[in-house]
Amino acid sequence: WRSLDLVAPFQPLEDLADFGLTGVFVVTDLAPPPGPAFLYRPTAGRDGIGLEWSGPGRVFQLETAVPDADGIRWEPAGPPRPDRQATWTRDAAGAVRWLRVRSW
Repeated sequence: WRSLDLVAPFQPLEDLADFGLTGVFVVTDLAPPPGPAFLYRPTAGRDGIGLEWSGPGRVFQLETAVPDADGIRWEPAGPPRPDRQATWTRDAAGAVRWLRVRSW
């Protein structure tokens, strides 16, 4: 497929034939989750907290717990990625958060 064919369902404003796409990585919830990821002990660094994990998934997303009226909700702390490591930095208020790794 050409770039325009791949992005046509999103109705781009431009009708260029080449958007510069070099590849597509599809993440889907159609299959059951592969099982939980195991988060190793975090390491403190200059830029934040270094996190590493292992698990049977192909794609992972770091999530953080946010308090709300019903208890907590989980929000993405970054995009889904095939990597098994990330650096997490505290928010401006310096609040301590619970973290988890979601896998697909």
